[in-house]
Amino acid sequence: MGKESKALKASEKKLRDITSVLGEGVYVLDENARLTFLNPEAERLLGWTESELIGKNVHEVMHHRHLDRAEFPAEECPVIKVTREGGTYRTEDDAFTRKDGSTFPVAYVCTAIVEDGRVTGAVTAFQDITERKRKEARLREEKRLSDALNDINAAINSTLTFGEIMQRVVVGSARAIGAETAAIDLCEDGLWVVRYIYGFPRDMIGVGLTDEEAPHAALSAATKRPVAIDDTETDARVDREVMRRFNIRSVLTVPLAVRGDVIGALFFNYHSAPIIFTETQIDFAYKVGASVSLALENARLFQQVESDKRDLEILNEIELNITSDLKLKNLMGIIAENIRALVKTDAAGIVFWDEDARRVSDVFFIGIPAHVVETLKSTPSVTKSIIESRRPGLVEDYPSNPAAVREFADIGLKSAAIVPIISKGKILGAIHALVLFQERRFDERDVRLLEAVARTVAIAIENAYLYEAERNIADILQESLLVMPERIEGVCFGDLYRSATEAARVGGDFYDIFEIEREKVGIIIGDVSGKGIEAAALTSIVKNTIKAHAVESRTPALVMLKTNDLVLKTSPDSTFVTVFFGVLDLATGGLTYCSAGHPPAIIKRKTGMVKLLNKHSPIIGAFDGMHYRSGKEILRKGDTLVVYTDGIIEARQNSDLFSEERLVGFIENLEQTPTKKLPRAIFNKVKDFTKGKLSDDVALLCVSIL
Repeated sequence: MGKESKALKASEKKLRDITSVLGEGVYVLDENARLTFLNPEAERLLGWTESELIGKNVHEVMHHRHLDRAEFPAEECPVIKVTREGGTYRTEDDAFTRKDGSTFPVAYVCTAIVEDGRVTGAVTAFQDITERKRKEARLREEKRLSDALNDINAAINSTLTFGEIMQRVVVGSARAIGAETAAIDLCEDGLWVVRYIYGFPRDMIGVGLTDEEAPHAALSAATKRPVAIDDTETDARVDREVMRRFNIRSVLTVPLAVRGDVIGALFFNYHSAPIIFTETQIDFAYKVGASVSLALENARLFQQVESDKRDLEILNEIELNITSDLKLKNLMGIIAENIRALVKTDAAGIVFWDEDARRVSDVFFIGIPAHVVETLKSTPSVTKSIIESRRPGLVEDYPSNPAAVREFADIGLKSAAIVPIISKGKILGAIHALVLFQERRFDERDVRLLEAVARTVAIAIENAYLYEAERNIADILQESLLVMPERIEGVCFGDLYRSATEAARVGGDFYDIFEIEREKVGIIIGDVSGKGIEAAALTSIVKNTIKAHAVESRTPALVMLKTNDLVLKTSPDSTFVTVFFGVLDLATGGLTYCSAGHPPAIIKRKTGMVKLLNKHSPIIGAFDGMHYRSGKEILRKGDTLVVYTDGIIEARQNSDLFSEERLVGFIENLEQTPTKKLPRAIFNKVKDFTKGKLSDDVALLCVSIL
């Protein structure tokens, strides 16, 4: 055997040994696009053995169809083009055909083999991205159904008519979920009676079924959960004869309840063929049911008081005020004023109750003297008895009620309505409506309205308590997540964080600057999807993971890879993170960075020129097996690095975004500004643009070498 032949064999063996342990399929073509090598992973993915494909035209065998199985000619094949013209071709959206004829999505890189200046073939490394595509499709479906649910909610909340709510729901939800027919059956005299339809003939309305004929509806009502029947021919939870009568092959049933009582069910039907319901579809159906239940409950409550539009406006105003402010002290005055206007009383207020101690803990009243308010804190017996009864109480004959005389002396009380405030079984206090000067008595309408207010106030108090508790935690968390060193030798830095709303003090934005080793500094800025305590927990994981691996890993790209692996293992599928991580060498000014789905960093040169760092990598926490790349730049003395979150460039003035272009233009035209003051200057520009209204949290970090 000649030396050249031995060298070729050795080279082939080395290639085989290397590619046999790769997690990617690899194949090699000659200059005529005929296969000369196929590694074991490629054999597994394609179903072909190397011996079956050696010498064959790969395009004709496995790369001639798109994912939709539409064929395309060799002249359009990018792999063949590389074997002829050289270069490299990358794609995240192509398909290969297996031996069994099935196609599967692939991402691949094809690179020409060049010998003595001539293209002699090409090597292609590819991955099966079926799972990634499924995840992307699921996310798209979740987004589509979420948008559809928002549309349905908008439609049903725009009317207070029972029939309109039902018809809008059955049509909108059926179209969204792709049902061939749908129906809403109401519980009437022990039957499930069809009242609202989509896709059925009109004579279907009025058809009634017993629990025995519709056991899936009875099961859904009993469990108050959706019941998914993928195949009515094999599932014992349906009456097969009834299903055959209506030619239903699959059905998804959702209970409809008002105040905990099931009043009917929503059915999504499929007739052409059985289908397997996805978790996304079942979740959508459940949420539709919950939306309908809430809408119906509101409609029935509002219909009770629709004869008096003023009452409805005040109830809405109370609810609006509660959702717009989470501070209890601010809410009490608003609620008391609205109670007084709602039932036309002279005074009104709220008594807070300590259920464990069985006594009044605090009071708030308007319309009565301060010294009387103070006496109400001594746990008056009338209030106590009504509160502990958990039922509304009326004090109608004040002069003949000794207990009432003692409690409300010196204010001329003539009558009072007291309604307990109860949340999740716990007594929080009571609403008081007091008549001092008028000749009137409270009636059932007054009590009904005050009960409605009490329910709203219960939500307000619970939310206020939760807000106070979470705000205390939030303040501590936010400070810990954004804590910055006082100084780092050799660098100057400035930072700024602003939350879009006080109610969401802990946002997903974070940043940090830290020493990795002597004359090497780490720079982090990122944005976690979501807000609140959950986002803060993920933020802490990401920050600490990056800082831990920064010491031991050679490049920011490797740090991002390890961070992605950890986030995928410890966080829900719906969460993701964008991060910029850079390592600044203070001795050379070298900046090595990895930008994982994050807005591009900006360098403001001493000369005034501006440069964007545009080497991008995938986001963190969305997909496994991502490839992360490091970029390099030089930061000279007098230059400033500006990193920021998307709240800056996505800040809005009506429909107009502040944008990356505006940010770059502002920084470029900005006169020489100290690094410490630069974040404030940028933020002020954004705030002026939005007229002080932020739509998202913003974070800025600016760094320069001393």
